[in-house]
Amino acid sequence: MARRSESINVKETTYPKKTREIHSKNKLYCESTFFGEIEYKLDYSLSVSDQFVNLYKFYRKLENRIKKIYDDYLFLKLYKYAVINNGDIYNNKVVFIESNITKLRTKFFTIDKEFSFMKAKEYYSIKEIEDLYEKTMYVVSYVNGMTKEILKFKKTYYKEFKLTSFLPVNGKNTAQIEDLIARVDEEVEKFKDVTEAYDYYVYNSSSEIYKAIEELLVINKKGIKLNYHYFIESDAILSFTYNDWLDLMTKFKYVFEKIRGKIDIPEKFEREYRALETRFAIVLIAKEKSNA
Repeated sequence: MARRSESINVKETTYPKKTREIHSKNKLYCESTFFGEIEYKLDYSLSVSDQFVNLYKFYRKLENRIKKIYDDYLFLKLYKYAVINNGDIYNNKVVFIESNITKLRTKFFTIDKEFSFMKAKEYYSIKEIEDLYEKTMYVVSYVNGMTKEILKFKKTYYKEFKLTSFLPVNGKNTAQIEDLIARVDEEVEKFKDVTEAYDYYVYNSSSEIYKAIEELLVINKKGIKLNYHYFIESDAILSFTYNDWLDLMTKFKYVFEKIRGKIDIPEKFEREYRALETRFAIVLIAKEKSNA
């Protein structure tokens, strides 16, 4: 879990209350979002310098679109063990997408350097602006194409994702998602497949759960009032099913939001939580696989 530094003023004098759910967590789905194609035109009524400023502002915004393409792909990569048809065609598609995302990111930063070079100049011509515009439109077409490619890839190889499927990546940056994927891959390799891993976690996760809860209670001195049984009802964990995992990790995330900025998160807890988080991600992936 990433260390957070922002402060939050929250007064808590009682234990968190359990609330009745209006909708089942298992039946809420997330539709794919397509933001549409990006368009931009040079405004020749403006001065050359103003055209450059506007073009550069537009170009910088493309970085967020490229980041979203990559993050969307990383989410699908996390759930690769739950694909509908995991064969040679799927694997070839993965290679194609990854190579094109790499090319897109490289192209963006190459052209970005050209913009930086232009910013350092005192004067530039309309031809230079038009040249940068053409290069910008190349990136735009690449972004539009890869956005559609990721959406098509998802619809072809994945079922509709539940909202709960996004819990492992919520609040994470790109590097943290990449780290989670690496941890999941390393853990799944210990088993025949992700389903066998889940079956093992159902009956063999008590030690990891106990350690994470106990460590959080130790460091939670300036946060909200908690006791052990807020997280799990019994001292003895005989089995921990999908719903149990979902409830536990949802409570962890709730607590993190409340104590954010009030305490420092020691490495010991981060280590214990990462182990728990990895297992939770595999539990969700196995659930998606069983629904495929």
